[in-house]
Amino acid sequence: MSPNLTEDPVPTRSEASRESIWSTTQVANLCRVAPRTVSKWFDNGHLKGFVIPGSKERRIPFANVVEFIKANKMPIEWLWPHMRRLLIVDRDSDTSAVIAGVVSNSEDCIVQTADESFSAAIRLTEFKPGIIILDVEMPGIDLAQWEARLASTPELKVTRLVISADPLVQTNGHLRINRPLPSRDVVKVIHDLS
Repeated sequence: MSPNLTEDPVPTRSEASRESIWSTTQVANLCRVAPRTVSKWFDNGHLKGFVIPGSKERRIPFANVVEFIKANKMPIEWLWPHMRRLLIVDRDSDTSAVIAGVVSNSEDCIVQTADESFSAAIRLTEFKPGIIILDVEMPGIDLAQWEARLASTPELKVTRLVISADPLVQTNGHLRINRPLPSRDVVKVIHDLS
């Protein structure tokens, strides 16, 4: 039995946040299962939430939906329209990986990384991030070209560009995170920009 996708639609990114509360039907639509399946997950304690007092209706905080999807290895792509997307373009892949892990665990955020300009351009096109942390000192990275690309692509016009650079590098008025990238600074920037 397939879920009814016309009632109680899945919230948009602007509606979905760490504080938003979802119905079992909304979670079912996201996970592509019947609402009864979500109710069983809830009743068996696999999906955390609460019952509305005086009724049998269940509600699930968005953060719990994210946790459930990650814990059960469901396709994380289902969450992309509802979560912040961060692209870290940095020459130091080890640092990027550490920051990606910290950010993924502390924020409702999906993170992808690139350690060279070609893969960064591909990820920009396919992933359509909402925030980019860009190492402007990385070989092959031209800040003016990135600005032009973001401005000329409709779905990327609202993308926030954060510059990762040494203190003396010009950032064209963009927010800056000084190198080396401290994880707590990245988490704070993402939280402030969202």
